[in-house]
Amino acid sequence: MFLCAMGIGAALSRKVFHDLLSTFLVIEIWLGVFGILTCPFLLYIGFVLDFTAIYFLAMLIFTGGIGIFVGLEIPLLSRYLETFTGSRRALANVLAADYIGSLVGSVAFPLVLLPLLGLIGSAAMALHGAAEQLLIMGGGDGLTAREIFKYPHVRSMTLVDLDSRILELAKDHPEFRKINADALRRSNIRIIAADAFAWIRHTDQRVDVVVADFPDPHAPALARLYSHEFYVAVKQRLKPGGVFVTQSSSPYFARKAFWAVRKTLESARFETASFHTDVPAFGDWGFHLAAEKEIDPNGLRVEIPTRYLTDELLVSMFVFGKDVSMVPTAVNTLNNMKLYSYYQMGDWEDY
Repeated sequence: MFLCAMGIGAALSRKVFHDLLSTFLVIEIWLGVFGILTCPFLLYIGFVLDFTAIYFLAMLIFTGGIGIFVGLEIPLLSRYLETFTGSRRALANVLAADYIGSLVGSVAFPLVLLPLLGLIGSAAMALHGAAEQLLIMGGGDGLTAREIFKYPHVRSMTLVDLDSRILELAKDHPEFRKINADALRRSNIRIIAADAFAWIRHTDQRVDVVVADFPDPHAPALARLYSHEFYVAVKQRLKPGGVFVTQSSSPYFARKAFWAVRKTLESARFETASFHTDVPAFGDWGFHLAAEKEIDPNGLRVEIPTRYLTDELLVSMFVFGKDVSMVPTAVNTLNNMKLYSYYQMGDWEDY
């Protein structure tokens, strides 16, 4: 539907002969209007009014409208620039701007235009209250480390990530350094390029907070980082009163996989609390807190200034609706990788 509408827009552009730049700007304005209204309008009629028939009609109208406007863009801008640079260079310039702009926009949207939540670290730090020694597994880009270093009581940090190249880029590349605020160049961080599963089972280091920022368990090698055996090793590395937090995929798209992570944590004799939030470009995403003692989310407080997170919002993230509430699952072990199966069974076709 969208591609067809783009074709219609490209065909309609042949009907425009004068004021190319003005027409292009008007199209951009209407494209912005359609883009802003699409999500709230569709959500309202689909989930508040429950008008299913109207929902699909409105979706077609908005999709078609946006497609037509997008289809008009490049031909009009190309023809306008052609008057200055010639047709070949004009098309090349437009396509270059379009493709590079897409990259810049996709990176800027979650990293710059919207606040970085720092959520995975904030919840664990709020629960502990006075963590001084940290271990981060995964998170080789340095963004989680950047957020945690905002807490004044943090004295030292160890970051373990499998990808040595990512660690090098995050530490040395100017753009990465700007985004992660040189977190990987601080004197109080130790960076280790290693497999976290093997490393944590052999280290004797003990810390106050452990943060696991791994990819989803979409392969058996990754599912072992969410296994009973791994969580037992994590617990042994925590000091008394220590806190563990792990990203755990989406409770909406991979419901059984998400709750299997909690079940597995509890099998390692952790007390747990689960929370989730809508993350830009990801959707409904979930995490699990784990500690020796029972966790009361109502007592959590955000300790540092933030652009987004508030005490009330943090507490509300521990509430789950019926469609993402807990379901029965098995424990994920090295001998029985149930988590990998659950993840493959998720509703990823709707993602």
